Amino acid sequence: MKTKLIAFLGILFLLAGIPELVKPQSIFEVMKLGQDPVIRILLYKGTIPQKITLPTGSEVFTSIGVRRITPQTQCLVALKGNSISLTVGDNKFVSSDSLSIKIPSTETFLLDGNEYHGSLILHYSNNELLVVNHVDLESYLQSVIPTEIGQGRKKQDLESVKVQAIAARTFTYGKILSKKASIGKYDLLPTVMDQAYFGTKSENNTYRVAIAATNGMVGVFDSTLIEALYHSTCGGLTENSESVWGGNKISYLQSVYCGDDTSSFCGASPFFNWERIVDMKRHNTFFFRQIIKYVEKNPAHPIFKNKTTEKIEISGRDSSGRVLGLRIINGSGAEVLAQGDYLRWLFPDSTGKILSSVWFDLETIRSDSGELEQVHFKGRGYGHGLGICQWGAVGMSRRGYTYDQIFRFYYRGARIVKLY
Repeated sequence: MKTKLIAFLGILFLLAGIPELVKPQSIFEVMKLGQDPVIRILLYKGTIPQKITLPTGSEVFTSIGVRRITPQTQCLVALKGNSISLTVGDNKFVSSDSLSIKIPSTETFLLDGNEYHGSLILHYSNNELLVVNHVDLESYLQSVIPTEIGQGRKKQDLESVKVQAIAARTFTYGKILSKKASIGKYDLLPTVMDQAYFGTKSENNTYRVAIAATNGMVGVFDSTLIEALYHSTCGGLTENSESVWGGNKISYLQSVYCGDDTSSFCGASPFFNWERIVDMKRHNTFFFRQIIKYVEKNPAHPIFKNKTTEKIEISGRDSSGRVLGLRIINGSGAEVLAQGDYLRWLFPDSTGKILSSVWFDLETIRSDSGELEQVHFKGRGYGHGLGICQWGAVGMSRRGYTYDQIFRFYYRGARIVKLY
């Protein structure tokens, strides 16, 4: 009798950038934060000592007073027992909790070769060092927007940069208020798990004009902030929220045709169409290690005794054509059902890059002996498919649409509100 193990692989990728619902935030709660609030971004978490270059005039706040840094100094922050230790020249500061470093407003600091605005808080938390950057929201967006929408945008693309700024600002406010960050010490991660943030090196004067034009603007549905999700390329059709999250649908995150009567808005994207061939002989060990580690704790289950892949097939599609799940059967007949956007992480390439999207067809290729050798994917789009299609927004901007029109096109029924 065939043994089945039906498992949602959500736990497998909780830290992999998959969007998840947060409690809707009232626009009135947002307004309480005031104009241009301070954002806390986690720049580093771990046990490895970090080198931080502090400019002249920086001030280190400790329980016994304030130390002013002169001249510019490279410091070392490290764990010391159950505390953090900051070495500044011949001086050493130790704290079992946190150290605050104020940077002059006209200066920047360096961490791991990257330059940042704002100030620093060094935390000791659960035997790890946390390096947290405190920076004003609009300054934070100066780094985020060029990274998220892509460098090199021209004048004809600026309406898409504006709508990206509105979406990113809205997303940031939602994260601040959701209080999902680790023990309240930071609001966001500096990666695509939240929003990519690389400090001053990604800032661009051209983008500053577009960001300034939307200063203080956020997206709202009724009286709450929207889930301002966006992705690289939808492939011609965006996704429904319930297909990624399940549960009740979100009215402004519903599938829309990304184009007009002539062509798709995102047709210029290099990810509009894609292919990948996975060598299962090389990939099989990784493939089963992930399933074993995160799905089934019982080593007696048949899926662990026979780590050969017998069959991989699509279990179903949603109304947009994206794959709802993959049915994976091993040599003993044990079955796993990987569902939703999570299954993209099961088939990374040699560099670790996951499948571009779940909108794909697949073909399995077998050897003469019947062994599964390759899985050939042919797909469309890049990302989860929810909300704004960034390449679609660029295409709309180039066709003369305004940022407000682009916003309302992807977030149907939502509107833009200016907070300050």
